[in-house]
This record gives sequence, structure tokens and C-alpha cells, in this order.
Amino acid sequence: MQDKKEMLNHFRKRINFRDLGGYPTKDGSTTKYGLVYRSASVGLMDEEEFSILEQMDIKTIIDLRSEAEIQEFPYAEVKGAKKLEKCALVTEEGKSIDFSPNGMRRSGKDGLEQLNKLRNYYQHVCFHNASFQLFFDILLKEEVPVLFHCASGKDRTGLMAMMFLLAMDVDEEYIRKDYLLSNIMRKEILEKTLEGIDPKEEPILYELMLMYDGVSENIFDVTMQSITNKYPTREAFFKEEYGLDETKLKQLRLLYTKKGQ
Repeated sequence: MQDKKEMLNHFRKRINFRDLGGYPTKDGSTTKYGLVYRSASVGLMDEEEFSILEQMDIKTIIDLRSEAEIQEFPYAEVKGAKKLEKCALVTEEGKSIDFSPNGMRRSGKDGLEQLNKLRNYYQHVCFHNASFQLFFDILLKEEVPVLFHCASGKDRTGLMAMMFLLAMDVDEEYIRKDYLLSNIMRKEILEKTLEGIDPKEEPILYELMLMYDGVSENIFDVTMQSITNKYPTREAFFKEEYGLDETKLKQLRLLYTKKGQ
């Protein structure tokens, strides 16, 4: 296992490649290392990073990008890995959002309209999402190690990581930490994007551009609140939205967490 942990050091921070192992759960267990990974698109990896990836015994890769993104930025097959493509955008509201620089670099009334669209998207994205359903099916079938990614490994990927950690019954504090870690991993990129934007003078523009190349804690809260507003417990959420009843959730937690790790 130590070898795989060392392999992670070969990825540049901007690739946002991470192991979701090591997070403590509410029953005193921790998520297992070496089974569930998240990252930016494999297509962004350089030759050394791609070579390291092929040494990690990845069995399944879930590509959360849209068909248009995949066609524009394809990547070579990863030896030994089955690739599944399932776009994580699920609502009409989400599909109508312009995530381009022009679409996000807005202020005033236009900026507020764009921000409201994004909030609405994140209020719905975790419900009946086919990509998340696929992910849990892979976990139950133990087709792991699994790597999931979108374009930059922060938004759609961040949400799927959130779903995994929620299902493992990790405390919200640690789920938030994992989500916001993208801002540290992509610090160099994010600082250039936010350069010259004063969050006090242009709060809407700042928030939008933060979301363009990083992640927003406000959006994390919106997403988590949408779940707690609709369901009294995590268990009720997973049973209704993804068919993960008590037996399946217990099975997942036995497979992907460990006591005393």
C-alpha cells in the first residue's frame, strides 16, 4: 500500500489526483486506501503521470464529462482499465449553464442570474444522478480500484467524492475538507483567475470565478442542505435515490472502510 501512496507524489498538484482513503467515519472506522481515486481528466496527465497511472492496477475509470468534452479532449486507453462514460450533468437547468469564461465572468444582474442557475443546479444534482448510480454499482461489484474524473477534477468529481464519503458515513467536516482541497491543489491556477478581483467590491464576480477554476464552500453548503432538507437521514437519502438499502450500505461500508486503520 505504501508504494501506491508514494505513486501519488508523482502527479502534479493541478491534476488533483487523490486517494479517498484515510477519512474517519462516525463508527470509528476509516475509509480504505488504494480503492477509490479522484482526479482531473486523464487527458491532462503528462507521459510520466500516465505511466504511473497504468502501474496502479486501476480496474474501472468513470469519465463524468459530457460527450462534447470527451470528443474534444479524448485520451488513450489505460492498460487494464475498463472506461465508462456517464455525464454527471442531470438537470435541464444544469445543461443550460454556460461554464465558459465568458459565461462565468459576469457581474451585476447577469452575474446574479448565472449564480442563481448554478445554485439551482447544485440543489438538484445529487438526486437520481445516473453517474452516481453507476459509481455505486461499480463499488458493489468490487470492480476496483476505481478512478473517477471530470475535466478539472473539482466539481462533478467533487460531488461524486461527496457521495462516496456520505455513504461511508464520514463526518461532514471531513467531507467539506475533501471538497475544498481542490482549491489548494489548484492554487496556482486559481490565484491567476482571481487576480485583480476584490471579493468585497465584486462579490458575485469573485464567487463565479472561484467556481470556474476552484470550488465554493457556499455551493458545498447548498448541496448538502438540499439533501438534509429532503431526507431526515443519509440512509433514507441513499435508499430512495440510489436503491442502497440497509443491507447494501452495510456491504459498502464493510468493503471500503476498516476498523483501526
